[in-house]
Amino acid sequence: MKPLLIYDADCPACEAYTKGFVKLGLLSAEARQSNRACHDQRIIDRLDPERMRHELPLVDLEGPEVRYGVDALLTVVGFRFPGFTRFVQRTFLYGWAKKLYAFISYNRRVVLPTEPERWQLLDFAPRFHMGYRLLLIALLFSIVGLIHWLAVGAFGVTTLLPLAGVLLAGGIAVHQAATTDRLPHWLDYVGHVGVSIVAGAIFKAIGVATGLHFLLLVGDAVMVWQLVIRLRVMLLPYWLVMPFVLMVVLN
Repeated sequence: MKPLLIYDADCPACEAYTKGFVKLGLLSAEARQSNRACHDQRIIDRLDPERMRHELPLVDLEGPEVRYGVDALLTVVGFRFPGFTRFVQRTFLYGWAKKLYAFISYNRRVVLPTEPERWQLLDFAPRFHMGYRLLLIALLFSIVGLIHWLAVGAFGVTTLLPLAGVLLAGGIAVHQAATTDRLPHWLDYVGHVGVSIVAGAIFKAIGVATGLHFLLLVGDAVMVWQLVIRLRVMLLPYWLVMPFVLMVVLN
């Protein structure tokens, strides 16, 4: 097999772990290519236009086979550790790996935002998936709730009402900005808000645990900074920062 692993250039995690494959000697540098750099129409015609959005393709340049996602990664690992690949494929780990891969893939551009979409010959932008987005939101706000409960205690009006205001304001902005798919866009916004809060809450939790109180301010700044980045990515108005800052200040 002469492999070519094509990764999403707009996914920092994809770029990092495929580069890791090269550094570990699992792939040659020539066997790793970004979707932006792939212009060979013969290769492009072999790819499934939907699967490649959610599962990175591994193309056999000497044969007809194209493997995607977990199967592609296990194939690459199997070049050096075939026993590990066979073990995963024959156990429950294979099914779990498929589900985890899908969860990460469908949510990757909410967790790690990229610049507003631009046309590309090979478009790897994931589609919206209601189930995986709701699962991400539930996970994010469970983490936020746990950190708040451990650091502060019970939830009060000054916690829940400002958060509700942030989410409501986002719904208004999305309704004004979008003409279609308003619910998916709003759920994207809720996910971005959740990631922003978690990013700052980690600093604040460390500050409370260690007594380094300056980390509380760092955490607040990280939350606002993350939201500003994500508003730009979502092409939403910056006035949404105001209710978010109010929530941060009150908590």
